[in-house]
Amino acid sequence: MRLFTKLILSITLIPLSLFSNDIFVGSVQQGVGADSIAPKRIYSALKFSLDMTTEHHTVPDSVRTKAIVEADSNDTYEDLARQVEAQFTCYASVDVLHNMLRANITLTNSDGNDKIGFGYAAIHHIQDGKQVYDIALVKAFQRATMNVIGDTTIYQHQPKEFQLKPAGSLVVGGFIMNNNNIPFNWELFTNKSVTSYYASESIYEAAIESDNYAIYDIATRDSMYAIFKIYMVENSSPASASELKMLSQFDVQYYLYGILDRDLNSANMKIILAELNNGKIKILNTADGVLNNDNKEKMKALVQKLTKEVLSIGYNERDTD
Repeated sequence: MRLFTKLILSITLIPLSLFSNDIFVGSVQQGVGADSIAPKRIYSALKFSLDMTTEHHTVPDSVRTKAIVEADSNDTYEDLARQVEAQFTCYASVDVLHNMLRANITLTNSDGNDKIGFGYAAIHHIQDGKQVYDIALVKAFQRATMNVIGDTTIYQHQPKEFQLKPAGSLVVGGFIMNNNNIPFNWELFTNKSVTSYYASESIYEAAIESDNYAIYDIATRDSMYAIFKIYMVENSSPASASELKMLSQFDVQYYLYGILDRDLNSANMKIILAELNNGKIKILNTADGVLNNDNKEKMKALVQKLTKEVLSIGYNERDTD
């Protein structure tokens, strides 16, 4: 049985008779980088996400298909929605960039007014060497649905695995290495580029435990730079204005990075969460620690501890114990 089928069978939906505001699903499209996702799978994930909400449900497939088959050549999807007495028409598309999937929804009411929403989900599942999109599709469409409807509680009545929250897109940036001309150089600073990438990867490994962000992996981040012909980015130096501006072009909402500052006997570490808007960053939260040893694994442990602290990963669970 395919993964998406298992996903659908794993949930019992509230009866449709409890819902209002019928939605007629119009066109669904493969956007940028989504050629390998069949439109039928996009449609299924969209419909599944809409039907799980507290207030909305889609026109049944049999009714939708009949309306499309019997439509006049001049009929629009909005015309078909009116014919079946649906209050909204929905259009959707999906974009993919390496490990990140973005779902886009346009909801048109009976007066022809549009509302637009989007949602992100990272693609973590691989099968037989290929990306498996189903889980990411549903998550992204759930977040897009919350965004377009303007209600973050519409899935709270569902089983825990489907009680999704909005998630802002986040890029893990560089890990700045400042030796500060300390005469006794640590091995960690001997090859700053290698150490810095290792630290950024460590940040990513810890950050993906958060439910509050959809996180680009490091390879996807670097592919963004390449698309804008930004090459030879030095991960151990502060991000340039052009790098930050480029990330904003991809609608990245949050930027997470680190700093390691040497002093005579140790190194001071800081992990920083910032909001990114039009190439400008605004610091939202920081976490600080001291690295007392020139040791790669101890550095990784501190990086991940501070990353979880700055993103509040695990802290809510402990507070409720």
